[in-house]
Amino acid sequence: MTPLLVIELDDKSHERADRIERDHFVDRAFAAAGIDVLHVKVRTSYVLEDIRSQVHAALEKKEAPSVVAASKGSTPVCPNCRTLMI
Repeated sequence: MTPLLVIELDDKSHERADRIERDHFVDRAFAAAGIDVLHVKVRTSYVLEDIRSQVHAALEKKEAPSVVAASKGSTPVCPNCRTLMI
């Protein structure tokens, strides 16, 4: 399995300077791994369609290549399941 997106619930503590610095670090770490982070503010309840549309929007930003080459001259990798193609 390959993660496509990380969802982080941000409460009021994320307004503190130390948490802002930590969030930037975490966002950069995930970006280096090629994974986007979706920050969602903590609420007492959520509207499912709002969360769904945020997730879909975040995933649509990513380009889905038809075939990903593992490295030059090697066997291509399936973009859906990340296994070697035959």
